[in-house]
Amino acid sequence: MSKKDFFRNIEKHVGDEFNIQEAFNLVKYDTSVYWSWGAHNVVNLLNKGLMFKVNGYLHKGFVLVTYNTVPDLYSVTLLNGQYNEVKKYSHIYCDELQQRIDNLVERQPEYRPISKPKFS
Repeated sequence: MSKKDFFRNIEKHVGDEFNIQEAFNLVKYDTSVYWSWGAHNVVNLLNKGLMFKVNGYLHKGFVLVTYNTVPDLYSVTLLNGQYNEVKKYSHIYCDELQQRIDNLVERQPEYRPISKPKFS
């Protein structure tokens, strides 16, 4: 799908209206995690979606955060560079939004911090 087609039919990709700034604050709660995704080009989609581009280890493309007022939960949709849906994850509570995005975009299960150098 082209960028033009995606934005022409934006209503079918977004959810209910919500506070975009509040959602963005949740997404970037731990700024070091947020910046590890290579996040940029943050866009407010009619106050019904928050979209940004990422260049993570696991996903390169776009992340679309939407909200559904009936169960009071967020959804995260991964889009490729051509704005096609790769995967959609629903039923995400506000306090787990950043961690769930991190698991989809960057987190490596075998990751271990580099041990401190030993000095003699």
